[in-house]
Amino acid sequence: LYDYLDSGNYKAGLKLANNLLEKNSKSNLVKSLKAYALERTGKTDEAHEICDEILSHHPLDEDCLHPLKLVLRNLHRLQDITRIYEAAHAAHPNDEGTAIDLFASYVRDGNLIKQQQLAMKLLKLSGGKERYQWWVILSIMLQACNALPPHVVPTNHAASPSSASSPGAGAMDPGKLLQLAESMASRLAARSGNLESLEGLLVYLDLLLARGQPREALALVTGPVGGGVLRLAEERALLHADLAAACGEMREAADVLRAQLAANPEDWAALTGYLDCLLPGSATAAGPTSSSTNSQQQQQQQQQPGMLTRPCASSSLLWFTGGLAARMHAGSIGASSQQQLPDGHHKVAPSRRQRAEDIEAALTEAHSTIEGMLSAVGAQQQPQHQDKGRQVTMRGPHLAKVELAWRVANLSASTDPLVASSKWQLLAEAILGYMQFAGQMYSCSADLRPYLPHVAGSARTWLLQQLQEVAGFPTAGQGASTNQLLAGTETALRKRISALQVMEGLGSPVFGSEAQAVQHAMQLMQLYVDAQHFYKGLDERERAPADELPPLAASALVSAAIMAPSDAAATGHLLHALLMLEAAAATRKWSAPIRLALVALHTLLASPGGAKANMDFLRIKHVQLDTLGGHFLLPALRAYPLEPPKAAAAAAGGAASGGGSEPKRPSSKLLAKTCAFFSDHRKDAGETLFTAYSSGTYSKVLEFSAFKERLEASHTHLLARAETVLDSLQVPLASIPQPTAAAVCAQVADTWDALGFKDAARATRPAGAAQQSTLQECPLTLPIPSLQHTRFDEDLSTRPVWYPPLVAPVHLAPVCWWEQRNMEGGLQGSGLGWWAATASAEAEDPQAVAWRQGSHAAACARLHLPQLLTASLLCLAHAHEAPASATPTQHLARARAAAVAMARGSLPSSGGEASSQQQQHQQQELEQCLEQWGGVESGPDWAYLPCSQQLQRLEVVLGAAMVAACEATLNANAPMDPDAAQPSPVLQARIELVQAAMLAACSKLCAMLAPQPQSNGATAEAGPAAGSNGVMVLPGAPLAATAALVHGCLAWLPVFLQAWSDSVLHLQGRMKKSKTSAQGIEACSTALSAALSQLSQAHQQARQQLEGSLHSVLQWQQGQLQSLLEKYVGGDAQQLWAWQHSQAFDARCVLKAMAQEQGALLQGLTDMCSRGKKAAKK
Repeated sequence: LYDYLDSGNYKAGLKLANNLLEKNSKSNLVKSLKAYALERTGKTDEAHEICDEILSHHPLDEDCLHPLKLVLRNLHRLQDITRIYEAAHAAHPNDEGTAIDLFASYVRDGNLIKQQQLAMKLLKLSGGKERYQWWVILSIMLQACNALPPHVVPTNHAASPSSASSPGAGAMDPGKLLQLAESMASRLAARSGNLESLEGLLVYLDLLLARGQPREALALVTGPVGGGVLRLAEERALLHADLAAACGEMREAADVLRAQLAANPEDWAALTGYLDCLLPGSATAAGPTSSSTNSQQQQQQQQQPGMLTRPCASSSLLWFTGGLAARMHAGSIGASSQQQLPDGHHKVAPSRRQRAEDIEAALTEAHSTIEGMLSAVGAQQQPQHQDKGRQVTMRGPHLAKVELAWRVANLSASTDPLVASSKWQLLAEAILGYMQFAGQMYSCSADLRPYLPHVAGSARTWLLQQLQEVAGFPTAGQGASTNQLLAGTETALRKRISALQVMEGLGSPVFGSEAQAVQHAMQLMQLYVDAQHFYKGLDERERAPADELPPLAASALVSAAIMAPSDAAATGHLLHALLMLEAAAATRKWSAPIRLALVALHTLLASPGGAKANMDFLRIKHVQLDTLGGHFLLPALRAYPLEPPKAAAAAAGGAASGGGSEPKRPSSKLLAKTCAFFSDHRKDAGETLFTAYSSGTYSKVLEFSAFKERLEASHTHLLARAETVLDSLQVPLASIPQPTAAAVCAQVADTWDALGFKDAARATRPAGAAQQSTLQECPLTLPIPSLQHTRFDEDLSTRPVWYPPLVAPVHLAPVCWWEQRNMEGGLQGSGLGWWAATASAEAEDPQAVAWRQGSHAAACARLHLPQLLTASLLCLAHAHEAPASATPTQHLARARAAAVAMARGSLPSSGGEASSQQQQHQQQELEQCLEQWGGVESGPDWAYLPCSQQLQRLEVVLGAAMVAACEATLNANAPMDPDAAQPSPVLQARIELVQAAMLAACSKLCAMLAPQPQSNGATAEAGPAAGSNGVMVLPGAPLAATAALVHGCLAWLPVFLQAWSDSVLHLQGRMKKSKTSAQGIEACSTALSAALSQLSQAHQQARQQLEGSLHSVLQWQQGQLQSLLEKYVGGDAQQLWAWQHSQAFDARCVLKAMAQEQGALLQGLTDMCSRGKKAAKK
């Protein structure tokens, strides 16, 4: 049986386990192995039953516990694992192995206090083993981490002191915890006079720095303990220098690092640390692109009393990720020389003259050190130091000249701006010098990228002129000679490409017209074609000399699209870029820049299948789903929802739900994969942590713990959960007949339950008599991390310069790009955006802050949309119970809270029943937001809003109308005075506001989709996509916007209308049965019926209008496809891809596939409008 399970033959193992249980039905070991086989074959329900049966017998046998633990862990039943090992430990309290298993269970649960207590017991059982003492210390340190405030991402709004600096409620003071841990570590070091491993030393140093004791840490490293553990002289030197700098001993640190550089000139960490010590503040001084806000924040950090700054960046061993020192103290590199020292004494600020003299002396020394490094490198690069016949090129000392020039310019800009211009010229000269040395290297442009944004003015102009000569390439608008488009030698080609890349980073070339941009792209591709002989014999995965040219040409073509006078002309340029990159990808299948650019272009041109196909080549998995998948692929799949054939047939044939046997949509697969990654990591993180404990890699315990916290607060995780709930409703809402309100609520509840929103699931799932108490215990809103505590892990630096991260909901990202294209200065085709830097997603740049705020608010609004719908449906379903039951009122409070959260982007979560004062506050919040957008009188202003804003605000005003409808229905069912009851004026006003918003959105969409005749009136062409270029595919904006409306408001509104209609009919039935006439209730009933009819008519009119436009576009595309296809692949533009003769690429096939994919999207949207129209009539 073990052999079957180990080999993965679970079916055979399951069969054998059943045979064994027939002979011995009481064997818990066989049952646990059977449960393991059932779980691995996907039969989780049966596995749960067997696990429950085994647990009821309280097993203690280790042979049974181990496979049972594996099953329970895969079933996410970590608490049960803890219980079985607690029972085993209670039965064998002196067994060290059982105690270790229980410790591992506490690590999985994150129960730090019990971890500490059990580690103390293990320490006594083992007779004082050092590793158990470190387990105790680490458990205390993790408690201190939890007592600290979470990581705070910079925002425009200052966090309150309580939320930013106070420990969690009930947590022990972190200072006392650190004092306890530090005293245990010091006794351990003093007892033996040494430590067993480097890991123990690193944790001890982290403790000392966290407590503000860098001098004690320095003594530990330079003393016998450090000498006994630090075997490598380089490690000890770097730690010595970093700690000396932390103590304010910059001269001592600089001397140590200078000696290290003499021995290893390529040590970049030592170089930057050395310059930090020689020129404090040079890496953070205000440069030409630094904002005053950042400078003020740095000054505030440096002036905080008791704050230990990190003055140099030399040792990653010391300031490791997740360490307490890195979390508790400022992470600014290059701190001011007037910093706060640990012992409370300030350095006296030098005079301006003394400061200038010190800088001059430091510069002289730095130049001398770098020259010495260059001399050492020259000696090491002699033939005897070659590697397998190839010369080893050390670029660090040469790049050091650029680093020093940048720091000097920074200092000059902060002290004397008049002198700074000459210093920036020196930076430009240093960049050019490095280009001449390392231009043939693939890393040249990447090495120089951080310095390019700082080159401006006359220095930038001079540098561009020099680079133009190096590139040997014609300027924009000029013809090219034959030699300029020949590749030449590989070294010469690489230098030219590096120069072109650096020029693009500087924002050049600047094109004066579309024709110039297209000409430049063609010239780049001619150079690429001439370089194809370098590709012979290269593996497809191996980097080739000219791989950067197609993305550069694509940037030029997108620049032409940005300048185009219409979306039709822009679509033509984007299609040219797409075909050109597809041609390059046919032979360079694994080039990430080409593939990512293709994903972006397919997204902009409404081709989700093409986007997914190109992303599939990159094989993204695990953490890449967080860093890449969420912001690259998810927008394409959510903006253009493609239905698999079986699901579409089932929806048309009358299926009420998606069905478990039907294939998943591409978006569903990606969302499931992303959510599974976060869920699996949460499940497996405990195993990783315990592995770090047991293997003695103690610093990794802190690092893995910080990584776990980061993933739990990930923005991508928040976004994936929000889209998963909405995606789960997409097929049911599109089916005929449409699901009932109860079915929709059950679907949302099941999805929330699977995603971990247990309270929201309980509040949404009808629970009979227990519903009222359940609602009272649940918070009004979902437990969403605040903006300040959300981590943005997206790797935005992978996005091309023409594909910026936009502030938009994920399903409207293509719409916003096209809207930005039509704005003056909205997009750029060259240069470096704010997102080009590493970790730019969490940068302090104002644009990065605005992106985080908008992205977080959009994700929160998307996540609250299902709550608004389900709470409204449940409120109407229970409206007849008022006032005898508080259930409908509680559902109304949840619906109103969700509407406010959608309008404002966030709402503090509060549990329990909503008080009248809280409800009034929420009502005021919603009214204020609607007032800012304008009431019914200013309804025509909706037409002037961008389409993306129209759609977002339509959801909010529709939500406000739903809340008003629920409130009016409740008031009609339970009025204080039946005769004095009056219709709600708020409901009528909001219905009219919804009408205005829906009419404006549909009118704009129909204008974007409507066919327009040619000037001669002979044929019809799709308005935004057909012009002189004769393109046969639509821009992404019309399709994405139409899909957002059809699969959004128009999809779930019929379910609400049906529930509202049922509630009004129930009210009218009660009035007839009571045989009493109350004028107030009758008036309210009449008003409700009129409002219901008015909203239903607006919904039906919108569907009819969209259906007509979609049908016209679909007919045009089917009739014009072949002729336009033949016309488009001809002309001069085919030079961009005609060179590719591989069978893997055919321009006609690519375009035809895109057109057919758009046709399927159009057909799906048309059918859904038709089905929804029938449901609305019913």
